[in-house]
Amino acid sequence: MREILQRQYVDKGQLYVDIPETCTICDFTSPTYYNLRKQGLGPKETRFPGTRIVRIAVEELDRWLSARDRPSKAMRAAIDEQQQKAKAASAAANSRQLHKLNHKAKNGDAHGEAADTPPDIPRKRKKAHAQAEA
Repeated sequence: MREILQRQYVDKGQLYVDIPETCTICDFTSPTYYNLRKQGLGPKETRFPGTRIVRIAVEELDRWLSARDRPSKAMRAAIDEQQQKAKAASAAANSRQLHKLNHKAKNGDAHGEAADTPPDIPRKRKKAHAQAEA
């Protein structure tokens, strides 16, 4: 962290770091930072008028890190809600995949094989098996 603070930005006596440096300090990737920011869970940013520069005050970063160590009820609720959304999205993806597998089992797979053919019969014998049952 000391090397990072050597490249610090100073404005009106306040020390600032940019987003990549914040990610290095917090030990997460920039997409994680932007996801936190989009959810309103990131540190308070300072934007300088007339520019696209975004900086995070070192004091604010310390405050944010301390709050993450001891989250408030509101932050804990927001984190829990985000985890529930992620679980629901994962469950939905698993459900879609299971639906596809069930559909293949019911209607046969892409190779035109019969759906009621037992899976343990080799492919060459499946046609003979299907004809014998008919």
